[in-house]
Formats: sequence, structure tokens, C-alpha cells
Amino acid sequence: MKKIIYSIVLLVIVSSCSLFNSKDKIELIPFLQKGKYGYFDLNGKIAINPQFENASAFRNGLALVSVLNNNELKWGFIDNHGKFVINAVYMSATVFQDDLAWVVSENSSPSAINKDGEVQFTQKDASEVRLFSENLAAYSITDSLDSSSWGFVDKSGITSIMPQFSDVGYFSDDKCAVQNKDGKWGYIDKTGKIIINYQFDSASKFENGKAIVALDNKRGVIDSSGKYLINPQFDYIIIDDDLFLITQDNKVGWCDADGKFVINPQFDKGFNFGKFDLAAIESGEKFGYIDPLGKIVINPQFDFATSFFEGTAIVKLGDKFGLIDKDGKYKVNPQFDDIGNDLFCYLYDYNSTYDSVKTDYFDINSILNIIDFDSPESLNLNDNFQTIATKLNLTKEDFSYSKYHLISSKEINDIATYEFYLYGNAIASNAYNYDSFITKEIPEAYTFKILLNENSSDKLESVLNGFIDKLKNYDLVKKGIYQGNYYSVYKSKNGIYVGIYLNYDGKLEITICNPSFDIATIINLISSEDVSGDGYEYGYDAYMNEGEEDMPYEPSEYENNIQWPSQYEDDYPEVETVDTAAVEPGY
Repeated sequence: MKKIIYSIVLLVIVSSCSLFNSKDKIELIPFLQKGKYGYFDLNGKIAINPQFENASAFRNGLALVSVLNNNELKWGFIDNHGKFVINAVYMSATVFQDDLAWVVSENSSPSAINKDGEVQFTQKDASEVRLFSENLAAYSITDSLDSSSWGFVDKSGITSIMPQFSDVGYFSDDKCAVQNKDGKWGYIDKTGKIIINYQFDSASKFENGKAIVALDNKRGVIDSSGKYLINPQFDYIIIDDDLFLITQDNKVGWCDADGKFVINPQFDKGFNFGKFDLAAIESGEKFGYIDPLGKIVINPQFDFATSFFEGTAIVKLGDKFGLIDKDGKYKVNPQFDDIGNDLFCYLYDYNSTYDSVKTDYFDINSILNIIDFDSPESLNLNDNFQTIATKLNLTKEDFSYSKYHLISSKEINDIATYEFYLYGNAIASNAYNYDSFITKEIPEAYTFKILLNENSSDKLESVLNGFIDKLKNYDLVKKGIYQGNYYSVYKSKNGIYVGIYLNYDGKLEITICNPSFDIATIINLISSEDVSGDGYEYGYDAYMNEGEEDMPYEPSEYENNIQWPSQYEDDYPEVETVDTAAVEPGY
């Protein structure tokens, strides 16, 4: 546990610059007790009883917390009395910064709210948004290839810098680190102009005219013009007021602005002095404190220790957390199971554990509207393959020698594509010269494969239930499991069958069947009792939770050959030959 905590804090301070630049004093500390978070004050008194699933540090006077509501995590904001100022109704949310926070409601884009919970604007095109800093917030957009580009929006919702960067940091000292498509980092001003060229492997935010950059796995310090103050030479550097906490050869020490050692690297781990004259260090697997000369003033005795704030530091002894004063005496005896990780972010002026949210908006209608059950891809269900070829401008080379034919693959929107297939004997050959040609047979089935990108795979349930609802005027013939996959079959008033197929790895297919397709065999193999009715809601969760007792018996060899159209192997069988004298011309 000590290693986990240290890793979190190290990530926080390495990713930032210095300590204690946050505006608000820390008065309440989020703590974990028996699986719930509450808050205690600097005297150890419980100020807000443990009741939350998650809890942030207080920022701009409010803390972000989550609660369980009908087994769903919901986020809201409380004041220092534990009272909800903004109710826990959101799917996700960030902490407040610059007096704004981002929130996401179900199937909605991120919205910026003020401390009264009033929506200031909604970033409709954003895939992800981050905290405001110096009145600007980074946001990303995602293309159909899942590639993200980052830009910035101001507090009024106006894009001030168009999305164009592979990644970005936060604005500080009127500058922001940005990454280009080649993976190199530079800095821009608030107009988006590059003011320090792309050249670094990583780059931190500026503070008081200094920033940490990395090159070839070594870190150094630059000034606001991009000139090196300390050449890249250390494993890690952290700005510590006028000094720099450095790591060299796995040992921690301190140097000045010229790179000269003030405290030789000798400790296993270390944290900032900050505005105080004590720094936490680890020596011999225990944490203690040193003064600015490197002299130990509080003997190593703790299993973990933070830098001081408000004359107080958090320490861990055994598996419990407490507080000490600058003399190393306990202000609050170790008694708490854990401390909320976001407090460490706040201590070390990192952004937050809750510094970004992703959109939940999902344009399901654009997917549902792709399929017209009566006229798939604007085709008539009585159209034969020759007619279809004419309508869709296809040649015989566009059809395969199996019965399963990929006709088209198209983008629906940034997060979804679909493939359209025809099933049937599209190609035959002349019995005399073996020339192949497109037949006049009518397709047995029309199949749509719906493909979501990785970031939207959790929306498959919504798509499935959307199509089920679209079939509410059809009779449900049967639903259930066959060979580990979910099937449901519906029948229209005019006798057309529609099948929904969802396999265990999340592939969704919708198949429209003409009477010539052998739907009866599939219906008989689905392992559930016959059900009929309108709009049966058989969702993705229900499918995923089907128990083994609902699985059918081991199918026979014959049954294994009875499959949905898309499951037939593209095995190039013998091409059908036709005696042209026995059929009408043009076959």
C-alpha cells in the first residue's frame, strides 16, 4: 500500500511544478472509513460523516462527491457542512476550477456549470474536456478513426484555439504545452501561436517563468523563452520554490538554479519543501523530515509522509493515517483507513483526480435510421440480383462465389460504421461456355452489421434496444440463445421476418429475411420458449447475464451447419451451371 500511495503522489508532483499554489486553504481532509468517504478537520474531528463513494478536496468552496443511486454512481457537489449544493444527478463530473466545473448527464455532451449549478454552455462536439485554467479549457474531438485532436474553449463557450494538437497541458503563465503528431512537445500562447518550438519528449506547465522538460529520458529546466536554465541531466526534476528537487541514480536531492547540488542525492524518496522549512524524505524504508541543509530533524519512523501544509502533515503508521505538527508530534493519531487521492493532487498543485470528463452523447437515431425494414438500402424486397446490380451500379465482380456478398461499407458518424450484405445465389455460369453472370434470383436475406468504435462499445446496449423498439409493431416470434449468441426473430404483418443477432464479443447484426430463407430452422434452435408480443425489451444486459442453464444441448453436426447468413464460410463452392435453353433469356 505504501508503494501505491507513493506512486500516486510521485506522479502528481512529477506531472506538476511546485507545491501549494492552490488558492484555498485546506481545512477538511477526505478520508476513507469502512468503504465510505467523509471529511475530518485538522484537529481530527469528523466534520462530515462517511457516506460517499468518492470524495475530492474542496475547491472553490465545493467538493465533488459520488453516491450510489439504484446501483448507479451519481456525482454532485457539497459544501463544508456536507450539504448538497448541486444534487448528485450526473454520470460524471470534474471538480471546480476557475469557478466552473464540467458535468455530463446521461446521453449528453459535457456542460460547464457555475457554483449554483447553472449551465453556462454545452460543448456539443467534444469527446473529452478538461478543467479550466487561466479562463481556457482544453477539449478534444474524435474522428472516425478514433484519432483525437485538442483545442481550447473559453468561459463563454467560444472556441479560442481550434482542435489541432495531439495532446495538450494546462495554461499557466499565459503558455501551454502542446504535442504535435510526431510526439514532440512545444508551447503556445493564448492565440494558439507556437512560441517555443516542438522539440521536447515531454513538457510541464510554466510557473514563475520556469518549466520542466524532458529530452532523451533526462529532464531539465527552461525559461519562458525556451532557453535551458538547467540542461537535461536528471531522471526527475520538481520545481521546489527557488530550488529543484531532483532524482539522480535513484537517489533524491536538491539543486539550485545553476544545477549545483544544495543537498546531495542520498535519499530513497523525497517531497517538496514548498513554503515550509521541512521536506519529507524516505531513508531505510521509513519516512522522516529534513531541514534546508539536509539535516534530519524528524527521525524516519513513518510508513508514509507528505509535505507540510497549514503547519500540518499527513503521515501513515502501519495501515492507518493521521496528522503531525512541525515537531513531529501527533495532532491526530493514526486512525483513518485512507486519504482521498485528490487531496494529494491539491497539495502538490496538480490538477485533480477528477480533472476531465468524456461525453456520453450518442446519436443513436443516425444508426437506427440506416435500416428501412421495408426497403433496405432503398431496394425493393422483390428486386432480383440483376435489378440490384443496376440500382447500385454493381458488376459481377462485386459479388462473391459464395452466397454471402459484401455490398457496401459506410460511415454513419464519427463513432459508427455499417456493412451491408446480400445473401443468395448472385452468380451462375453458362453450361456451355462457363461464362459467369448475375442471376435473376431474389436475395434470401439482407444483413446490416453495426460496428462501433472502441470508445463507444458500451453503447451497444442502447443500439440493440433501439432496434428492438423500432420493431415494436412486429410480432416477436422467439428470442434466446443459440451456440452462445443472442438471437431474436420478429415477423411483420406482411410475413417478412427480421432477425437480430448479437454474439458474445459484441457484434450486432440485423437481418431482413425473404420467404426463401430458412428462418424456421433457426427459430427451432433458439433455446427459449416461444414468446409473442410487441416491443419485447430483451436488452444487452439480459443477454450477458444468461446462465448456463439456458444454453441448449450440444448441437449435432447437422445443427452446427444451420447458421445465420453472416456465419456461412466464404468457401468458394462449385459455381452453379445453368442450361440456358431451359430458362428465359437474360437469366
